[in-house]
Amino acid sequence: MSGHRLSQGARADVASKTVDHAPPKCESTHRLQKLLGVTLVSGIFFFAVVSCAWATARNNGAAGYQDQSLVFTPINVPIGNVLIVPTAQYHSSIIAQGLRRITDTDFANLVFDNFVLAQAAFPSLNIHMGQCFGGGFIDELDHGTADLPGGMSNFTINSAAAWSRLSNGQETASKQRNLYSNAWWVQVDASINNKQMLNAYTAALTFPLFLAPERAKQMPQYFSRPDARDAAFLNSAPGTKIALLFVGDDRVNVAGMIRRGQSMYRDALRMYGTLINLYGYAPNNVKVYYHDGTAPPGAPMGLPIDGPATVANFESFFLAPPQVIKGEDDGIFIWISDHGGLQLQFTGQVGLVANPVGMAAQAQVDFSPDQQFLDAVASTEFAKDFLGLPYLQLDSVLNSGGEPISVFLNGSPLGTVTNPTDRLEFDPGLLTSTNSIRFEAPSFSVVIGDFSLNIQAAMRESLICDVDGNEVVDRNDINAIFAARGTAAVADDPRDADGDGMVTVNDARICTLLCANTNCAP
Repeated sequence: MSGHRLSQGARADVASKTVDHAPPKCESTHRLQKLLGVTLVSGIFFFAVVSCAWATARNNGAAGYQDQSLVFTPINVPIGNVLIVPTAQYHSSIIAQGLRRITDTDFANLVFDNFVLAQAAFPSLNIHMGQCFGGGFIDELDHGTADLPGGMSNFTINSAAAWSRLSNGQETASKQRNLYSNAWWVQVDASINNKQMLNAYTAALTFPLFLAPERAKQMPQYFSRPDARDAAFLNSAPGTKIALLFVGDDRVNVAGMIRRGQSMYRDALRMYGTLINLYGYAPNNVKVYYHDGTAPPGAPMGLPIDGPATVANFESFFLAPPQVIKGEDDGIFIWISDHGGLQLQFTGQVGLVANPVGMAAQAQVDFSPDQQFLDAVASTEFAKDFLGLPYLQLDSVLNSGGEPISVFLNGSPLGTVTNPTDRLEFDPGLLTSTNSIRFEAPSFSVVIGDFSLNIQAAMRESLICDVDGNEVVDRNDINAIFAARGTAAVADDPRDADGDGMVTVNDARICTLLCANTNCAP
């Protein structure tokens, strides 16, 4: 990938530059305290974390978008020779074919390098992220990266989920859809609503089929710059318009069965039809990269797939776009809906030192993950034969002798690394509020560089209204809800469709809309 992950120094450089959109005061204070909060105590490096109220009231209601870049993790190195002080930051990813990651920084740099820095004026850009953890892509566009300090202007982005939240959908026959992506598409489709970007996001949050309990779990996000972009339509650009529709993996885990689903395909098909038939996008200007290059079994025809959803094909849209983008009159639309990833990325260099107990040299890094990261790990349904368990990966290591490196998480052996691309899976239950990762090798010649903890989430089936748990909403579920009217809902109660804490007739009415068959037949 062409992207660069920001070091602590690079972020200091970003914060020091003058841009035409000053960051919120609270954010600037946070960054200054963070940069000055590196303390050396008894030979241990510790990074202070300060709290901060969200300051962007215009976006995503009073709370502002959940800024992933402001969430930091305390680190210390009780064992090891610290060559570059380690830092830790959270990053979200798009998961392409082969379980390859396209990180939020990679994505931002592709946009900056090819659509912003190469132009005299920024083209308009609208982005929809339907995958899990998609809200983590906002802060790089907002604040910038080393490639474009200060971020970009003239764009909107909306996501189905906050940076630490999952995005859910349905695979029930004739109802296949991502809950938020479908709700948003209904708002922007010209034959139905044709809403502007901010209005489309706001209306999607109250769409009847995107039920309140799901909205609370997913926390969809929105951001734009400048404010005037809120009034943009998908066809606002008077010049050349190009689009990318990308679905890295369409497999779903329904009741423990792994199969290719249709929800993402049908979402992409609906979005493609809107762009071509209603908004005047030329078919040759819309690139569709989907799964392995084929439609899922039984899916309706109509989506022209240009190839598999590989990292190379994703990058090709930016490096060699279907039409040359010249400036501010042109428009770019990027639509993603697949499985998202979340990682805690450690950056630095720690050399191994003598182990006074055993023969091997060792180093140890202690850290305390943010609770939101721990919650994301706890809420993700891991299937080893699907997207895999959480895993640790050594992204860079100085190991001239090619020595095997043994890795331990909280004392439990994860395995041995001989190649920096090796993934060491681990039981998600091993992660706690305080953790230690220990590295061991035969000699002192090994220096541990960047490494990461990763999770990859599968779209989860929404179980709201499915009272009997048979993966189908029918009259049996409606009758059960009606029979329980007037009673208090329990936690994650599938009967409480409107999320008001009570089971009522209104819940039965809402769930009727989700029935798989005519007249809610079983």
